[in-house]
Amino acid sequence: MVKLLLILAALWAIGGFSTETLAQTVPQATISWRANTESDLAGYRVYQSTSPGSYATGPMYLMQPTVIGVTVPLPRTRCSVRYYWVVTAFDFAGQESGRSVEVSKTITGTQYWTGACRK
Repeated sequence: MVKLLLILAALWAIGGFSTETLAQTVPQATISWRANTESDLAGYRVYQSTSPGSYATGPMYLMQPTVIGVTVPLPRTRCSVRYYWVVTAFDFAGQESGRSVEVSKTITGTQYWTGACRK
């Protein structure tokens, strides 16, 4: 059985946009974690929510065991929404670990482009 050894290492919004590409850039968050060292590790599941601690729907991403990060595009039609993420590890038998530490990020429309948010 996989034991969770994940530590969410980083979460940030990709930045550094020029004014020429600002209108075409999608807001993103990058989530990364420390690799699990269990020999039966089959991969990771990344869950996303807009409510802290609430991950009722299935994982947003299934990641291979060699992948320890994912860049998540965020909807540009929603303004000032806080997104939350957790990561779990799973083994070849399908057993899933407990959740990692929850991380979050608020995305605002003016942070990326004018008119990104519907009023």
